[in-house]
Amino acid sequence: MAENTTTHHDLLVAQPESQFSSDLSEFERSGKKEKPAFILNRSEFKLLGIAGVGFFLDAYDLFVINPVATMLQYRLYGGQSLPSNLEGFIKAGANIGSVIGQFLFGYLADSFGRKAV
Repeated sequence: MAENTTTHHDLLVAQPESQFSSDLSEFERSGKKEKPAFILNRSEFKLLGIAGVGFFLDAYDLFVINPVATMLQYRLYGGQSLPSNLEGFIKAGANIGSVIGQFLFGYLADSFGRKAV
């Protein structure tokens, strides 16, 4: 009886290569004229920058409310904790204001038009 001498390593090596390649040097050697999908053109880069700045500005005010509450705690109450109803009002106001602002500025953008990027 013949023994099976195939090891786990042989099975891993014998697997067929994937049909997709992420190696840029292989793309350059192929001589194709079109650019790879992961290279951004100028308008895509501009759109990515605008979306990134918008996300930063939207997220910044929601994350900065905790340090603001701490500053108010020291400024208004001498380091003692804020009353829980005031702290809740401040933190909820940031989130509620963000939602109202999104609807308001979305409506204004739709009414006055948008520019092509």
